[in-house]
Amino acid sequence: MTATAEAETKRATQETANKAAGLFDHAARTFAETVKTGIRIQEEWAKSFSDALKQVSPGNEFQKQSASVLASAIPVVQKNTEELIKTVEQNCRKSLDVLQKAFDAQNPPTASDLQARTQRLWDDSVKVFRENTDSLTALNVKMVEAWSDVIRKSVNGIGAGKL
Repeated sequence: MTATAEAETKRATQETANKAAGLFDHAARTFAETVKTGIRIQEEWAKSFSDALKQVSPGNEFQKQSASVLASAIPVVQKNTEELIKTVEQNCRKSLDVLQKAFDAQNPPTASDLQARTQRLWDDSVKVFRENTDSLTALNVKMVEAWSDVIRKSVNGIGAGKL
């Protein structure tokens, strides 16, 4: 391969890597914005629900308990969303690092070098996939536990005659 062809291949590879990184960054930003919009919608719904309860029967114990449940749910939603955004960003970075390694690989001088590089790339890819899956699974468990706690508190309020 001539020096010009190698330079062109390297330039095209870098250009492709830059485009891919840009797409991943855009996807991560879009996802984060979507999650933030979802939080705002939930907060607005909670406020509307609370306002509606105030109009129906001011001073009612049901209204107070409902407001309490909603007040405890909003921080859970915010915390879960923040953790989700953080986890997705970390997972995107890890995935981008592996992708960068794939594009950074220069033409290996021998077939055994190519095989070794390919094996490392596959190993890294599987490792990142496993880490991403584990982190999302752990986050989902935390979210379910947090929501279970909110539901348990609201049910306990109903059982105690607070609603």
